Amino acid sequence: MITVSLNPREAFSSLDPMAIQYTNEFYLLENLTTRLVSFDENGEYQLELASSINKISEYEYDVKIRKTYFSNGDLVTLKDVKHSIERSLQGTSHTNLKDYISEILLSEDSLKIKLKKASRSFFYYLSLPDLGILHSSQYSKKTLLAADFTAISSGPFYYKIDGSSFSLLKNKYYNLGVVNYPDEIRLRNPFNENSISLLKSGD
Repeated sequence: MITVSLNPREAFSSLDPMAIQYTNEFYLLENLTTRLVSFDENGEYQLELASSINKISEYEYDVKIRKTYFSNGDLVTLKDVKHSIERSLQGTSHTNLKDYISEILLSEDSLKIKLKKASRSFFYYLSLPDLGILHSSQYSKKTLLAADFTAISSGPFYYKIDGSSFSLLKNKYYNLGVVNYPDEIRLRNPFNENSISLLKSGD
């Protein structure tokens, strides 16, 4: 088990990809959600949830996803990806993808993401926790709190709140990228963002 620091008030507050305001929210959501892509240590994008992203044109991408599961055992579906991204675009995400994406079309085995105009930052935006993949019980809500990630997450960890204590527990179904995560990360006061930034690396 690893112990890192977190302000208790922040541990129970809003934790919503649609409205990230603080660094600690960014790092927590990076560990509670998976994204279509991530970036390696050389700054090159690599597929994470996506099994392939084919560029049809400057304005259209075809996306297929790997078979993986939420921490409660539910399958992550293309529908979850579509609704998670669409929900984020309705909020105050610090990306400006909503200025670029015109529509997301769902087919039997892929998503087509259509753009209003070309964006050189497209893959970078897809890697951010703003576009983290949510469960249907999450993306159907207007506002998400930290408690909404207890027992259900698409990332390497899910949230546990036990009275006044809180921790991140390893998602046993997570099979994307690094998998050598600790079984439990206990969060305590005071918050130290340098500590929590190490979580996603598996250190």
